[in-house]
Amino acid sequence: VMPNSLSNIPGIFSYRNGFTMYYMNYDSRQPYRQVFNERLLFAIKNLYALHFHKTSLFSLKAFFKTGRLRFAYFSLKALPFVFYKQ
Repeated sequence: VMPNSLSNIPGIFSYRNGFTMYYMNYDSRQPYRQVFNERLLFAIKNLYALHFHKTSLFSLKAFFKTGRLRFAYFSLKALPFVFYKQ
């Protein structure tokens, strides 16, 4: 990885990029499901802590893909951030 690579940008971008990577490559087979769910939840929690304005949308997408209520909880909890632009 080069020093000026997109994967080395700090802050929100790294968590947004991580969420997108695990969301797009989500594997619902039994041995991998728990690992992907934990990593998606880690990204959502960090985006929520950083008050990212698309956290609610990302959480809702994760809820529809995984079916876990934890993502629906963060989707509702992050609704005020929709109006908060960074």
